[in-house]
Amino acid sequence: TAELFLRAGASVAICGRDNDRLARAGRELRERHPQAQLLAARCDVLDAADVAAFAGEVEKRFGRADMLVNNAGQGRV
Repeated sequence: TAELFLRAGASVAICGRDNDRLARAGRELRERHPQAQLLAARCDVLDAADVAAFAGEVEKRFGRADMLVNNAGQGRV
């Protein structure tokens, strides 16, 4: 999804819990879109403080968020 938005010229913020996977995704996206406005930051969406910090980073970098694509993939038993 991030790839499609970057191709369209959008500013994109991605997050995830796994620092290594997040860094790899950010690096690969930047390699394919060197002029992109991209933020890749660690965030556990089950932690309210992490979500608030990520939202603050997005606001600081881009001013606002126009769209949210949520794919947390968290299940509970």
